[in-house]
Amino acid sequence: MNPINCKKLLCEIARREGELNLHESSHKAGPHIEKYLTVFRQAIYEISRKSRFLDLNQGYDWCCAFVYYCCQQAGYEIPIRTSSDERYTLAVVNNWIKYAIKQNLWKEKMDHLPRAGDLVIFDKLLSQDLADHIGIVLSCDHNKMLIETAEGNVKGATGVFIRPIDETIRGYVCLPR
Repeated sequence: MNPINCKKLLCEIARREGELNLHESSHKAGPHIEKYLTVFRQAIYEISRKSRFLDLNQGYDWCCAFVYYCCQQAGYEIPIRTSSDERYTLAVVNNWIKYAIKQNLWKEKMDHLPRAGDLVIFDKLLSQDLADHIGIVLSCDHNKMLIETAEGNVKGATGVFIRPIDETIRGYVCLPR
């Protein structure tokens, strides 16, 4: 697929998935969100050897899985792990940063005006942890310093949000056009 079409398609898919407002059932799992969780289940199991990751009634923090699923659907070929010797998958927000740095796709917040189709990495947005959340930028209002995002695992659901461009944003993964 033409990379120019990938970013536009990514935004269309992410918006559609976010607007579905799909909710987890319990334990960060459920039939409505399994399409996101399944992208990492086998890889996490192979690394951890914990059978709970194969149990469809058990889930994990899934904002990364939502983003990865949308990227896959848009035609991006992003590896599950940042490298073959990496222990962790892209189910971990910090590994999206590592991946972006290795691929020269990382932009610090201060050095980049976000664009539709960028992935946004947040610090302390939903918890007190650094690199605690990831979403997909759908649109930007640089004058008002706002971005519209599609995200998963916000209060157990998918959604579309208006977020300020503020201290909660660490930076952006700028996928190829």
